[in-house]
Amino acid sequence: MLKQLITLGLFTTLTACGGSSSSTDNQTEAKDNNQAEAPSNNNELNITGDTHATIVALSKNNTISGKLSSGSNATFNVLTNDSGRFGKFSIDANGRWTYTAHPANYNLLKTYNFDSFNDVFTVTTSYGQTQTVTITVEVKYQRLARITKIRVPYEGNSVDLYVLLDTQSVEQMVAESYEYTDLEYKTDNNLTLRTDYNFEGDISYQSEYIYKKENGKITGFDRSVKSFINGVGNIFYQRLNSTYQYKFFDDLSYRISNYSRQTKYFNSLGEIHSEIKVETRYKYANFYGKKTAVYTSFDGGNEYQSREYQYINNELELTKQYRYREDGSVYREYSYHHDAYNRQSAYVLENYLTNKTTVQFYAYHPQINAIVAFVIEKDSYETNTATATTLAAHVYQYDDTAECGNVDRVQSAVNVLATSQCRIKNGLPPTVALPTAEELGLTALN
Repeated sequence: MLKQLITLGLFTTLTACGGSSSSTDNQTEAKDNNQAEAPSNNNELNITGDTHATIVALSKNNTISGKLSSGSNATFNVLTNDSGRFGKFSIDANGRWTYTAHPANYNLLKTYNFDSFNDVFTVTTSYGQTQTVTITVEVKYQRLARITKIRVPYEGNSVDLYVLLDTQSVEQMVAESYEYTDLEYKTDNNLTLRTDYNFEGDISYQSEYIYKKENGKITGFDRSVKSFINGVGNIFYQRLNSTYQYKFFDDLSYRISNYSRQTKYFNSLGEIHSEIKVETRYKYANFYGKKTAVYTSFDGGNEYQSREYQYINNELELTKQYRYREDGSVYREYSYHHDAYNRQSAYVLENYLTNKTTVQFYAYHPQINAIVAFVIEKDSYETNTATATTLAAHVYQYDDTAECGNVDRVQSAVNVLATSQCRIKNGLPPTVALPTAEELGLTALN
């Protein structure tokens, strides 16, 4: 009996000191499979640091960075260019992370209606801890404050186009003009009122916008236009009423896939003289891609491609746009040109209906937050014989330019897809020269 007790005691001592047993083997194997043993102190299991960050969406690639700490000697599982909805996230073993907006993110934003969005990523440590990192991307809208039609001085009938590149001259012409458009906004930067004045300083038209919102996104808006009778005070008649309704790719998406517009036109007696309904569908290259085509139908008719867009490698600037008739034939062709700062400098328009070629130029004046846009016929520009009758110049003045607003809110509201390109931005130089006829390819056109 004593011998049996001594043997049992020896076996128990060996096991407690690390002797072999099936239970002990399993525990050891589990520890070997872990990269590190989690500490018993729960406070050391908390991940701290930059779990939230904010980045302002711009037209170029932009990156934000941060640092996480596991609170212990655990390392982070490495992620490299983990794709989110709007950018890519990376984190190294020491917890240093970066978030880079997708290069086409700026163009994607122009198909959305919101002021900010979140991209969320989950990181883990060698202890199995998890933590979400939330990137809030703010959308800065560039608000168009005023459009002024200017009268360019000329000698005889010849116009010096380069006066439109002189900021002081442009500023003076704006001050002397009575033909302008004022724009008013809500606190959320949505356009609410557009008022057009004629050359006598009287109101010609007034457009009002009332927006519909659900869950923080615009789902549509109503637009009404009044025509004022000049010279007789504030007498006007309702010119038209339009209702815009947006559709989205899914319930969670802010990206517009379709929209409808129903418009009623009135005469001066207040009677409806016509009504039209337009259905529009957008096609994109991919989730991050730019718009590539617009499909349109009128009054329930067959859908046809009304516009096609071409880009360099589908990710850079717009180079071509085509407009189609219902029979599929092209009736307008646009060729876009950009300056050294990626701002649109001009586009050439071939109108096959009228057999005319015109050029629209853009001259940038960041000193006064303005863009001068004017149209000239091809022949006049080739021969440098612009005349007062062939030149129309408008000055677009913006506000809120310190952050380089990446979306022209007016165009976004009215045309759904915005057209601004961070064109007015602190630090960018003014336009000092217009593209030559050869650079625009005009001499090759018939």
